[in-house]
Amino acid sequence: MTQEKLSAEKKTAISLGSLSHLVRENKDWPQPGIYLGISNEKYHSAKGLSKSTLDAALSSPASYRASYIDGIRRPETPAMLEGTLFHKLVLEPYDFDNEFRISPEVNKRTTAGKEAWKKFIESCERDGVRAIDPVMYSRVHDPAYSVMTEPEVKELMSEGAPEVTVLWIDPTTNQLCKCRPDWLRPDGLMIDLKKARSSRPRGFSLGAGDHGYHRQAAWYMRGLRALGVSEPSFIFLAAEMEYPFHWGTYEIHPDDVKSGDKECNDALVQIMAIHQFKSYSRRVSKGIQTIRLPRWAVKYREDD
Repeated sequence: MTQEKLSAEKKTAISLGSLSHLVRENKDWPQPGIYLGISNEKYHSAKGLSKSTLDAALSSPASYRASYIDGIRRPETPAMLEGTLFHKLVLEPYDFDNEFRISPEVNKRTTAGKEAWKKFIESCERDGVRAIDPVMYSRVHDPAYSVMTEPEVKELMSEGAPEVTVLWIDPTTNQLCKCRPDWLRPDGLMIDLKKARSSRPRGFSLGAGDHGYHRQAAWYMRGLRALGVSEPSFIFLAAEMEYPFHWGTYEIHPDDVKSGDKECNDALVQIMAIHQFKSYSRRVSKGIQTIRLPRWAVKYREDD
């Protein structure tokens, strides 16, 4: 399957319908509202409390300081780049060429190969695009194509907009907050695309717990509610990257989302305390501790 076929497969008119009155022009940034066409770089560099900010504060004051006061950013890994490519190919395949360019397969040990590679890199720098290894591209292309051509997925994303930025003011702390739904529909449904080791309910729920997806759902819905959307909703699209590219759509149980919302409040309190008292303690282990494995991981257990 070629990139051209993939790009032509999905061209959805970007419209938020009943939410259009909340859409701001980019010149209004960073006023509360919904913004379209904001780059990842601008979103991540912008001020505002995000789900990642809350996670860092809940981890430890030292983690929060490292990321959001000292500005220490985790370097991009190949897995992170694969995730970026996967999102682009599923959500905005028509925009792929504006950000990425697949590297040619040349022999860099030859004079001709070196010259071809030099010209390719110069063209990337001139056009402001990133060079992508063809092996990595092929690794994400097929699962992306498989997901985005599923009838159920096509129906879910038949209306709305990708990579939407939502800004709001938290009424308790008066802090600017932000989130970035992968897809936002006019009915207030947000869709988050996840690369998943397992798209089975049990497997995905384990990853959801590890990464605090219940807080993500709560935080994103909180953002839309703050803008006046009465009944926002949030689902995950979990996609496996290995053939035959299993996938599933999930929502977090309402009770768990309520817990996630309370945890978001805990994080906001923690952030306010960190700034007030300038205390940046680390999370440390006090002596050797005994841990128990999850029940599903142990076949024989005496207390069963």
